[in-house]
Amino acid sequence: MVNKKNIKRPYKKLTKAEYDLALQHPKWQKKRLKVFERDKWRCTQCKDTETTLCVHHIRYTKKYPWQENMKNLISLCISCHKEIHKIIK
Repeated sequence: MVNKKNIKRPYKKLTKAEYDLALQHPKWQKKRLKVFERDKWRCTQCKDTETTLCVHHIRYTKKYPWQENMKNLISLCISCHKEIHKIIK
């Protein structure tokens, strides 16, 4: 049996307040625009182009959101983003 306390994480997780602050950082704002541009400003699930978009992390692998690989980030409309998080929980 694996002891979860002994598993080394690639980074120290940010607190909710630290993460919220990181989402306001110019490096993240620039990265998220690149994601939207790559995805042609549409939801990758339902293809909606009218609803506000979010950037969804497929997995959290880095300490700061702007450090994530582009392959790990997708554009989702608010509805699809909420649905994915319902499935994940």
